[in-house]
Amino acid sequence: MFGMSNFKSSAIKSSVSRSSGLESLVRIAMTNGELAPGVALQINRYRSGKLSCEERRLLAILDDAIADGCITPIEVPVMQSRRQVAYSLG
Repeated sequence: MFGMSNFKSSAIKSSVSRSSGLESLVRIAMTNGELAPGVALQINRYRSGKLSCEERRLLAILDDAIADGCITPIEVPVMQSRRQVAYSLG
């Protein structure tokens, strides 16, 4: 019996820790008024997993803030390296 309650307790702690991590990311975006690429990447990792009610609520708040223009997603252009041909045709 004790082992089962301990399991539930650790599962709850894990869920709370995960939610507080997402909450921190949403707070960072709200405070700065922008969604940095690294923060967006972490948030997308949350989106791809199984979400609790609290996590869905936090993501809805973030999505509303982006839609309202309170948070601007920052796009970083990706530099693609071009391989140069080391031989000549002809």
